[in-house]
Amino acid sequence: MKINLKQIIVWCDRNLLFYLSLFLLLFIPLWPKIPLADLIPGYIVRLRLEDILVFITFIIYLIQIYRQKVNWQMPTWKLIIANISLGLMGILSGMLLINTIPLETLHIGKSLLHWARYIEYFFLAFLFFSTLNNRKQIKILFITMLIAVSAISLYGIGQKYFYWPLYSTMNREFSKGIKLYLTPHARVQSTFGGHYDFAAYLVLLLPFTLLLAKNTKTKWKKCLIWLVHILGLWSLIVSAARTSIVAYFVSVLIIYTIYYFINQQDRLKQKIKNFLGHLIVYFGLLGVLIFFFGHDMIERFSHTLENIEPIRNAYHTANKWRLELPYLLGWKEIEPPANALAVVVDELGNNMIASMPKPVVTPTDSRPKPTRPADVYEDIPDIIYEIDATGEVTMIEATRTWSVNAEKYGLSMAIRLDTLWPNAWRGFLRNPLLGSGYGMINKGESINLLTDADSTDNNYLRTLGETGILGFLTFYGLSLTAIWMSSKNLRNKNNELNLINLAFLSGAIGFLINAAYIDVFAASKAAFTFWMVYGIFWANQKINKQL
Repeated sequence: MKINLKQIIVWCDRNLLFYLSLFLLLFIPLWPKIPLADLIPGYIVRLRLEDILVFITFIIYLIQIYRQKVNWQMPTWKLIIANISLGLMGILSGMLLINTIPLETLHIGKSLLHWARYIEYFFLAFLFFSTLNNRKQIKILFITMLIAVSAISLYGIGQKYFYWPLYSTMNREFSKGIKLYLTPHARVQSTFGGHYDFAAYLVLLLPFTLLLAKNTKTKWKKCLIWLVHILGLWSLIVSAARTSIVAYFVSVLIIYTIYYFINQQDRLKQKIKNFLGHLIVYFGLLGVLIFFFGHDMIERFSHTLENIEPIRNAYHTANKWRLELPYLLGWKEIEPPANALAVVVDELGNNMIASMPKPVVTPTDSRPKPTRPADVYEDIPDIIYEIDATGEVTMIEATRTWSVNAEKYGLSMAIRLDTLWPNAWRGFLRNPLLGSGYGMINKGESINLLTDADSTDNNYLRTLGETGILGFLTFYGLSLTAIWMSSKNLRNKNNELNLINLAFLSGAIGFLINAAYIDVFAASKAAFTFWMVYGIFWANQKINKQL
């Protein structure tokens, strides 16, 4: 068979960007967060393989724009350009006007790094909008999504039960690319840098798998997609991210309400019957999965219900039976790898490293004592360093004290209320229009301090603190515009259009709920995927002539 070079070149010219986009949709969630190089010495954000692949794709995309081969003008492109411009203006303001960014290479470079990351995310939306041009491509995209969800879920099973390795970015040491293993009760994070990131990704994609399962007519395909969806549900549960679980509950309620009350043509009585029947079955399935696999998540939720006696008694009775079941069935735990490093959690909720054979205390091994915050599991003294007149340093162990918020709400919430959220708000007040600049709101009063991480654990406050009200409105205006467009077209007769509209609507709302407690839009694999799905949504409107 003679190879026609010209035909190969023509095919690549027409299809290369589409297959690159499919590859990124699959590769980014599946490839562990292994760093390639430091971009800023000691900083937790590092260069990774996906960054290089996205950059190569970006160069190819620019060439195709120059050759007028792609349509890049997504409906919200002006908002994206405005947000990018405002972010840069905020950096200049921090450098020259409000002095939140010291005029040093490291500080300026750090802020520009975050700015560039947002450009990287936005590019993925343009890429998918431009390269999806027909329904056949959309179907290939669905298959790729299903493969991604099933692959990360299967890896999560291997990680939980067979000690497959994980690469975490939950602290500075982990982010260097240390290979770790989970202890039996630690939270699963699969190929992601943390369990919150993993859960946020699932909140975004599980609505797609659920609606695909409900809309597929062929029995074997329906069963296969339901299996993928159940694997995804299991993964969400063992991630033990409470906010993500709540966000997903809301997404499911949105899906079932719209699916049975707007998209179905039955009488009202039949709509109510179908809605309640299918919802009870679905939440029943979810409840069974939570009961058998969600012990850590239930334990965390139970802190708020411990004072309600009927609920407390029912929980402990059911939990005792659940813990005895593996022994009754004869299940045996697999021995950990020799000389392995494991993820454990200290009394502040920070991930640490311990030798696997060494006994460790994890959040699910014991109940906390009432003298400590509900999410603190071991009394470890505070270390104070004193320097005498001769310069000799003495290390003193002191009783650890807790803030009022820590005793009332738990340490995890107290860190947000006492430190992270007030820092973000102060960053906003320094310049309400443009904020303090990317990566500059966790310094407190020490403007010259170079922080090694910049989490706020509330993406809304982080956006306000870093980019001000103008950056906030343009950034979240992107999501709200797409949500409005999706809700507007829910009654369309095209089933494929309805599926993507409803999946995006429910997934995006769940993602936005998640953003109230986690920085899901910043420096995460979930952020990459959100903007991919965002571009897919607008491309589907284009294909179905809704723009």
